[in-house]
Amino acid sequence: MHVAKLECLAQVKVLLVWLKQSRSIERGFRTRFNIDTSGKILEVDAYGNSTLVHLFHLEEMYKLTNDEKIIYLIFKDELKQTWRVRCVNVSGMPYISRKRLPSYWAGLKKYYLA
Repeated sequence: MHVAKLECLAQVKVLLVWLKQSRSIERGFRTRFNIDTSGKILEVDAYGNSTLVHLFHLEEMYKLTNDEKIIYLIFKDELKQTWRVRCVNVSGMPYISRKRLPSYWAGLKKYYLA
């Protein structure tokens, strides 16, 4: 019985993380035009394994065209206390970005990007 309880609690924790990421993506999706007038950049509170799944679901639900789809996610890296940019990949193609960052940004940190 104890093992079943531990397994159940572990699944609840996974669900809570999933819901947190879902809400973060939805909030970023609703406010995306406040970040950039194109609406193609999302600021999210939490980034994790299911973030892109939620994003792709919202894009499909709102029937965004390829020209309207999100290209970048920005989020705070809680561990390093820095901001990060994530290029959104083409759905189903994890190594192909919708739009790459400019090559001259590669490796730049902190005030160099300001």
